[in-house]
Amino acid sequence: GQGVHMAQSGQQSEPPQDIKPKEAKKGSIFALVAVSHALNHIQSGVLTVFYPIFREEFGIGYLGIGFLSTINQLVSSLLQIIFGFLSRFVGRGVLLGVGNIIVSLGGVGLGISVGYAQLVFWTSIRSMGASAQHPVGAATLVSHFPKNRARMLGFHQSAGNIGGWVAPLLGSFLLLFMTWRHVFWVIAVPSLLVGIAYFFFRELVVPAKTPVTEGWKKSR
Repeated sequence: GQGVHMAQSGQQSEPPQDIKPKEAKKGSIFALVAVSHALNHIQSGVLTVFYPIFREEFGIGYLGIGFLSTINQLVSSLLQIIFGFLSRFVGRGVLLGVGNIIVSLGGVGLGISVGYAQLVFWTSIRSMGASAQHPVGAATLVSHFPKNRARMLGFHQSAGNIGGWVAPLLGSFLLLFMTWRHVFWVIAVPSLLVGIAYFFFRELVVPAKTPVTEGWKKSR
């Protein structure tokens, strides 16, 4: 009787040990998405810090700066719809990974820009990559933490806000040691690393199963 009881108690103690790695992986995914969101806002925030420099170096008027700012916000907002749709068929980690790599590429491009047209082009590229973060990042957290949906969405939004707060201070501080071009290159590196990191989580690379995707596959 004691042997059976010990065997049963031993079997009951195994699941918590199996749960720990899963919880650790979920925590890593949460940290990755949060850092990703913060970095996207840092990239965008640093761009606004350099508007006065752009005016002086490229001879841009207030209208040009306003248009650049509009592009920065408009492209990111409009493409959120497309990334939200693609997340039904493409792994969320793929979208977020590629998005962050594009953000990094946009930062490098801004750093080598020699005219206003190039600033507009690379700002658009950067915003295209950043547009994946809000719909796809939020959906990723909700799917991995279904019991804490509101809290996860709050943390996700807070991470972006922190990035927005840090950006002006970080950009101004780095300008003490390097040019504005080098600042873009420096902050592009962590975005690239975060983008690559998404591909190491199999749970994120595999497309999420939803009623829409299942119905689409059956129709084929």
